[in-house]
Amino acid sequence: MDLLVIMVLVLAASPFILFAVHIAVSRLMKNGSPQIVVSLSMLLTYVPVGTVLWVSALRHLTGQGGFCAAVLYSFIVYSGIAYSYFHLFNMSETARRIRIFYEIHKAGSLTAGQIISLYGTNEIISVRLGRLIAVKQLGRKRGLYVMEGRTLYVVALVVRAWGTLLGFSWVK
Repeated sequence: MDLLVIMVLVLAASPFILFAVHIAVSRLMKNGSPQIVVSLSMLLTYVPVGTVLWVSALRHLTGQGGFCAAVLYSFIVYSGIAYSYFHLFNMSETARRIRIFYEIHKAGSLTAGQIISLYGTNEIISVRLGRLIAVKQLGRKRGLYVMEGRTLYVVALVVRAWGTLLGFSWVK
């Protein structure tokens, strides 16, 4: 098989390697900050991805120019994948914090009670239900919400499984 094809296949598998490392690191650092844990996982994953790349393709490349280009390419591609993984994981972790900072900045200062009243559960649920209706995942029939699409439901199942593998506890 062509060495470049092997490189691309290894890099295509790197999100799964990152996921496995993230599971291990999150189990070892149960009380660690989720952002620190995912960042450490991203950095540690350079080792297994680099090792697999070296064993399967890089060591067989001849010519210094081709070798350097392949290493640089691999580094850039994995870094982009890891960066995307970080942001995918981090989006749900920071969205509420950004809203709280925005509300405090807009008001100048707020008590905890004022923040809770600005970001109450009624508003959260209303906004989210409205978004689900807008993307045709939910509908309303006789005053009840009903599922119309399954896409986000399947995504929710995948995210829940992801969190369970990472060792997060789920509140019922």
